[in-house]
Amino acid sequence: MAFQGPVVQFYDKHELRQVPLQDFWANHTDGATAEDICITVAKYLNIAPLQSFLFALRELRIQENIHEIGQWLSPQRKITSQDYDGRIFEFRFRFLTANDEFVSRLFENDQSAFSYLFNQCHYDFVQNRLTFPKSFGTDFKIGIAVLDAAQFYFSEDPKPKLNRLKLERFLSKAILAEVPRFKKVRLSGTFCQEVENLVKKYGENPHEKNGVSNCRRQYITALLKKCAKYTAEQFRTCDRVIHVDPNHERHPGIYFESNTSGEVELVCKIEDLSDMATITQRTHEASDTASQSTSSAVQRTTSGSHSAASEAHSATRLLHSTTSSAQSAISADEPWVVQIFRNNGVPKFVEFLDQETAESFLALIDGHRRLLVDFYTSICNVIQPPSLKFLRENKCHGPYRLDPNLIKDCLMEQRSKHKLETFMVKQRATQYDEYRLYFTVKNEGVKDSIIQRNPQGKFQVKAENNSEPQPTFESIRELLDHYKEKKHIKLVHAVTADSNSTPKALKEALLLLKTRNVGCDLPDGEPKPPAKQITISLPNTVFIGSRIIGQGYYTDVYEGAWQMPNQEKRKVAVKKLKPECDQLLQYLLHGAQKHVQWQHPAFMTINTLVLAPFMIVMEYGEGTLWEWLQQDKDLISRKQHYLIEIAIQIGEALTYLNSMQSGFIHGAVRCKNILVKKAVEEGITVKLMDPGLAHYYNSLSAEKSVNEERLPWLAPEYYLDDLGLPSEKSDVYSLGMTLVECAHSGHKPLPPDYNIAKMKLLGEQGVLSIINAPGVNPKNFYEEIVVKCLHRKPEERCVGHDVARDSNQKLHEFRHYQQDALSLQEELNRHGAGFEVIPAGLNPVETQYSVRLPKRSPNFPSVSTNDSQAPLLSPGTPSSDGTFGGLRNPGLVDHDHEVEPIRVEPALSQPIYEFDKTHKILGQGYYGVVMLGRLRNKQDPTKWQRCAIKQLKSDKLKPLGQKEQAKELEDFRNEIKLQSSLHHPNIVQTYDSTETRDGSLILMLEYVENGSLEKYIKKADPGIIIRLAQEITEGMIYLHSKNIVHRDLAARNVLITFDHHAKISDFGLTRSMTPDKDYYKVQTKRNLPIYWYGPEFFHFSGENAKVGREVDVWSFGVTLWEMYWYNFGQTSTPPVHLGPSRESIKQNNLAGKTVYEANMYLENILTKKLRLPCMTPNGKSIPVNVYAIMMECWNNEWAKRITFDQVRTKLAAL
Repeated sequence: MAFQGPVVQFYDKHELRQVPLQDFWANHTDGATAEDICITVAKYLNIAPLQSFLFALRELRIQENIHEIGQWLSPQRKITSQDYDGRIFEFRFRFLTANDEFVSRLFENDQSAFSYLFNQCHYDFVQNRLTFPKSFGTDFKIGIAVLDAAQFYFSEDPKPKLNRLKLERFLSKAILAEVPRFKKVRLSGTFCQEVENLVKKYGENPHEKNGVSNCRRQYITALLKKCAKYTAEQFRTCDRVIHVDPNHERHPGIYFESNTSGEVELVCKIEDLSDMATITQRTHEASDTASQSTSSAVQRTTSGSHSAASEAHSATRLLHSTTSSAQSAISADEPWVVQIFRNNGVPKFVEFLDQETAESFLALIDGHRRLLVDFYTSICNVIQPPSLKFLRENKCHGPYRLDPNLIKDCLMEQRSKHKLETFMVKQRATQYDEYRLYFTVKNEGVKDSIIQRNPQGKFQVKAENNSEPQPTFESIRELLDHYKEKKHIKLVHAVTADSNSTPKALKEALLLLKTRNVGCDLPDGEPKPPAKQITISLPNTVFIGSRIIGQGYYTDVYEGAWQMPNQEKRKVAVKKLKPECDQLLQYLLHGAQKHVQWQHPAFMTINTLVLAPFMIVMEYGEGTLWEWLQQDKDLISRKQHYLIEIAIQIGEALTYLNSMQSGFIHGAVRCKNILVKKAVEEGITVKLMDPGLAHYYNSLSAEKSVNEERLPWLAPEYYLDDLGLPSEKSDVYSLGMTLVECAHSGHKPLPPDYNIAKMKLLGEQGVLSIINAPGVNPKNFYEEIVVKCLHRKPEERCVGHDVARDSNQKLHEFRHYQQDALSLQEELNRHGAGFEVIPAGLNPVETQYSVRLPKRSPNFPSVSTNDSQAPLLSPGTPSSDGTFGGLRNPGLVDHDHEVEPIRVEPALSQPIYEFDKTHKILGQGYYGVVMLGRLRNKQDPTKWQRCAIKQLKSDKLKPLGQKEQAKELEDFRNEIKLQSSLHHPNIVQTYDSTETRDGSLILMLEYVENGSLEKYIKKADPGIIIRLAQEITEGMIYLHSKNIVHRDLAARNVLITFDHHAKISDFGLTRSMTPDKDYYKVQTKRNLPIYWYGPEFFHFSGENAKVGREVDVWSFGVTLWEMYWYNFGQTSTPPVHLGPSRESIKQNNLAGKTVYEANMYLENILTKKLRLPCMTPNGKSIPVNVYAIMMECWNNEWAKRITFDQVRTKLAAL
């Protein structure tokens, strides 16, 4: 069956007509984005590329001849001819502003777009789609009809006979229903003269074309200004209406209106949006609570309430996530929530019932902001238009219309400044699929060429008359590289759209919705305040101490004091050149002159200069960040929020530099140049110091010793000629390395043997290929923030604004647990002293809390606080007093006592649990159970630590014989002893152990919040699979280095932390090998995970089998397969494919057979080299290069099987 695809209609005078898209769908059999369709329609209607950004597709539903307005499509939405077959969409202006300037500019720049806007307005008016205020009566609507009649009369040639024109032709059916007599009204003979008089009023000849356009301009402007909501959109939820109206007189931007009370709450203006992210909601109750909490908190925050700000932070716990993980986790049945980040730092949540509506809302906000504030930045990656992504990837400017001389002057200025040939690529404003390349040529000024995109999507330089066809390339960047190499055109320095060197006029040329006077700090004609000047002080006003508080390569910083006349002496820092470095004075002064202009709290203040001897007198702080890290190596690990706060503040500093009109590159971002102003428990305040001699360092060769020392913080473009000059992106790179430096306690973030020669050989991944994620990594901070700063190519890096924005979100997520606990603690304190709140989970929706009872509660059994320094696990049997190895568990209740559960639920929405046997169960097996619990801190008995309690119940062993029972107890004790000796970031940590009087063994383990990999991976972003596999590999390499075979590696036995890292758990089957053997014999009656074992296990029927490290490698292959299989939405487990599952065993009459018979069956399958499939039944496939690794894990000959060291190498190469 052939699908025709969706129907797209356009406005043509008085009717809707269909756009012919047969050829389009024939060339897009795999589908196209909504933006692709919009551009195709715009081409068909001769609308220029510049104005195409104002359009979108809106669905029109027709049921029983009733037209119902549907949803707008977001630009990135994928449309296929099959899925959208027969659906009807209108091609419409979505982004409009109600002012004369917008309409006039549209008329001047694009007559086709202007005429289309008139046709759209006319159709909406005649079809009664518009809503007018009640104060506007019939007279206004008749006036609109007269304007329409006038433009119609003058646009027709030959002129229609007046007595045949009826007024009803220009009125809506609703007006005609209100005033039926208009149906009979014909235009009188004097109508033409009256229209001419009307048009003459505006100084134009009505018989010329401009007369028609003037009538149309008046028509459009009248409707845009007077028609309520024409430039606005509404989104209805269960309890409120969400309005987006940038032109609203009282509430411009986004505001909420209650369905019940009609109360209006302004969210923010479009210009005040900082960031958005789509996130899932898991329960309606959680969403309502978050919305109400945030709403009330915002209202109080604006009035200055500190507690309200805390409440706003706390509200975010209910609905928070990252954009990338949200998309993969959402199912069709779950509501979607948009999280709005504003410049005030308090997020706002908006819930939608489906993904399409949420994306439509995001696209509306994003489109308005791009056309009002910053065209080249999409504030939500989920709905980033493909056209914007293309421009950014190819360093290309958008299709603005400006005097070419402005561009040429810009290029010549940059060439003169940098002494390098400069170029710029921009999309043509009047032609689709064409781009103009401007480039400087020595002694010849600026030249230009046309780059064309052919129907196959390839790029080539437009051939001159009678010249040979030019070669084609996959991208504009490849084309530029080719001509730079082949034609010796010096395309070195690119003037990109987001560069500081780009003139303001070029950046604002695409802000189609911005009025010309919007954004000015001062009224026209009012002089701007003069730039701040450096004050000069006499030497006798500055007192230098002997203590050096900072040292550079050529400068020293002293502790000192500064006293101005009639003022108190002020403590300052004084920077001086070293005696032998006076020749560098001009460079130091250059940096100071720049720094003094920086009026931002993230920068250290320069107070004054002293000329003889030259000194820079600066704001005093508590030392540099590097000094703090040297004195306290564990500072960041203890206070991880410091790392995020440093990123926010330095990111804001770089954003400020980037926003300056002249632009400035700091060039010296590192811990030694960051001043610690204040560091308290709540947070840290830092300031970026002056760049010092960075301008001088950057003028030197990269091989100079001073730059060798700065190498870790030098962006690759400093020493790689083919990547262009340093830019603001170079500072972002330095910030990324500074954050790595912080996380590594102030150590240099590069290996000591690395030099520039080695750095040049790193390849595309650059520094990311040799530095490891630091141990301190709050909330995936490294992967989601730092890595984006460290891309080798500047165009692929984020900017300072991105760092500050994303780090702010991380800080919200990191703090919300503390806020939750504090709020709950206050609530509990009103119900009795002694309660202590311990967060019991990190799920943002289902967070639970444990409550420690008062110390003297009669229902709480006594516990020992013995702080004995005896070995944790001494050899021997349990003693009669309930201790194990001579050490009593310091924080576990005695299970011989029955403890009545206590629930404290005073007006709280979340359950509260006590540590007893009714506590939350994390896992359960035949021999025991794993529960959520707490462990008393040995150093401070008043504090508790959350943990997982693993209990081997003695009553479960009673059915076994005495010998087998003793064996199982011994195995469990060995597990405790073995696991307690393991310390690795990818191994679950063992805290303590004990044995109860009834013989039950208790093991206290690290609590891992996100549960098993088997469940977690089903809703995770598939992009995380390889990283998790690498972490599992690191854990297994560690185990094998200890001569330990796990024997039960599977997705169910890998746990995921709250910040999404993997930890190997469940060492119940783990065994140690003797140093002289690389295998051990399996001697157990336990149920074994045979479907995760290789064929060597079955040679001895599973019992007394010789098993070595290779069995773990086979299991890893199955585990890696599980990760993809479950992520693809499959529910079947490996047995379905490796051999019979329990169900299929019954079907094949294998139930009740001996273990030997079942093992022989599986061994036969594996020997035939039958393996787990690469492709799922629904067509999803594991990547071939990953499946190849699995196959190497599943080699039948264990000696030829891949090792974990080799797995590590292969995964790193993916």
